[in-house]
Amino acid sequence: MPSASAVKPQPDVALVAPIPRTTTSRKALRSALKAGGLAVLLGAGVWALPADWSHQARLSLLMFGLAMIAWTLLDADDTAVAIAAALALVVTGGVSVERFHQSLGDSLIWLLLGAFVLAAVVIQCGLAQALTQRALRGPRSLGGVLIRTSVVVAATAWVVPSTSARAALLQPMHASLMRQLPSRRARLALTLLFPTVILLSAAGSLLGAGAHLVALEYMRILGMPTLGFAHWTWLMAPFAIVSCVAAVVLISFMFLSASELRRGVSSQTPESAQPALSGAQLYVLLVAVLAVLGWLSTPMHGLSMSVVALLAALAACFEPLSGISLKRALKQVEWSLLLFLAATLVLGESLVDSGVAQRVALALQHGLFALGVPNMVLLAALALVALLSHLLIVSRTARAVVLLPMLALPLAATGLNPVALILLIVAGSGFCQTFAISAKPVALFARSETTAERVVTRRRFDRALLKLALALLPIMLALLLAFAVWIWPALGLPLQHAAAA
Repeated sequence: MPSASAVKPQPDVALVAPIPRTTTSRKALRSALKAGGLAVLLGAGVWALPADWSHQARLSLLMFGLAMIAWTLLDADDTAVAIAAALALVVTGGVSVERFHQSLGDSLIWLLLGAFVLAAVVIQCGLAQALTQRALRGPRSLGGVLIRTSVVVAATAWVVPSTSARAALLQPMHASLMRQLPSRRARLALTLLFPTVILLSAAGSLLGAGAHLVALEYMRILGMPTLGFAHWTWLMAPFAIVSCVAAVVLISFMFLSASELRRGVSSQTPESAQPALSGAQLYVLLVAVLAVLGWLSTPMHGLSMSVVALLAALAACFEPLSGISLKRALKQVEWSLLLFLAATLVLGESLVDSGVAQRVALALQHGLFALGVPNMVLLAALALVALLSHLLIVSRTARAVVLLPMLALPLAATGLNPVALILLIVAGSGFCQTFAISAKPVALFARSETTAERVVTRRRFDRALLKLALALLPIMLALLLAFAVWIWPALGLPLQHAAAA
């Protein structure tokens, strides 16, 4: 009789072999030395600034630079780094204690909190899983499965805030589909599709990523017209849809043959086995629909998005009807993201209030005018930087905090519309699936037990991921430029600033 080890397939060594501790320690030491060297150079540079730089401006630049070094080089928690930098500004007098406390009460924080609570109820009552099963049920081809899956995954961006929360929500759906697919190639394609569509579709919703809320805050600080939920969707949803379609087409034809795409896939959950939605699920569905309608119609009823989100959260947590208490829903809130956003708002506002962003804008403006760089070249360079920034700064929100004041605002001095530049950056920064460590959703699917069981090797997934990213990068660059130059102006957002037109 064969032994259990002879019957049960063993996982690939590449999935379970630990990284030697000495290698990890050496890598951490090298990173720490690099970070320390850059910190010393940064401190010397700030000390050598002209005398007309104020104390607040020097501190803002120093703390911002140190945070960027930590986000880029050190294996440190992004939230801890942001809070430490914000506290350092308070302790050194760069930011007032009152301003630090106000960041936690910002309307964007309350908006995200309400959205998180609503999303938690949608998940905990089983509504998300029930709607997903209904969207994917019935006989279908493999190509049809990929298309339907993409639609379901993208739709969650308008209800569930943060790409990490969406990845956690969709993992059961991924595991169920993986057991139905006929080949390893099909399972690999599906595993690539989930995080890719999660990341790219986030651009279409104002609540899709914390970076979008950072963008709104910069618009408010600088006196620009801020975008509401409906206006954001009007401008960014087409970009999200087109980029997702491009990604799905690439995945389908790069990793599957035409015959494989036509091959039938039968559902393991037939329609007769799916019960009707319960009363609690119908109630939560009604609350979620009303919340989205409330966000879309804020100009009509006058309530802010944060108030609508909190009203929807309280209604969804009415336990007699939903079965979910507020206490239970609050346990699923991504408090780390809320604190990170609050701390980065302090850092971003300090750059603007201290005049650092304006000084950088003026210096860059003089340099660009002296070189005579055409605006289209600047636009292409900005788009490319946004697309590649994830290779240095893993956090999507941190990329917005770094790129918006340092690039978008300075380039606006050339006559380009700052709102269009901000949207270009936040849309481009959503491309972050080159490596498994580049974004949390990619890491979640790459390391899941289902992926290890069905795709077998992590190395194979990583190679496929890099291949997809290299093919998608020029397409994303072309889409960003096309939207900035032609499509957004056609939708009411001109590329040239009104004062420069």
